Amino acid sequence: MLLREIFQKISKTAAAYLVGGIAIIQLAPVFFNTFPPEEFLGLTEETIMQSLFVLVALGFPIALCIAYFYGTSKI
Repeated sequence: MLLREIFQKISKTAAAYLVGGIAIIQLAPVFFNTFPPEEFLGLTEETIMQSLFVLVALGFPIALCIAYFYGTSKI
């Protein structure tokens, strides 16, 4: 029963975060073709992509915790 309650609270947030994170990771190289990061930020595309992966991965459990404590249990 407890796992079901937790799942109901965080399921929408988890799905939205995964879709958004994948979209950002997929669209970043397109953005880099238009605006080269070495000119604007002084960093290579590889460094920025690695940082982006780490930020998306670290943000996922944080988003789930926020959804659990501040979300509603009704779907």
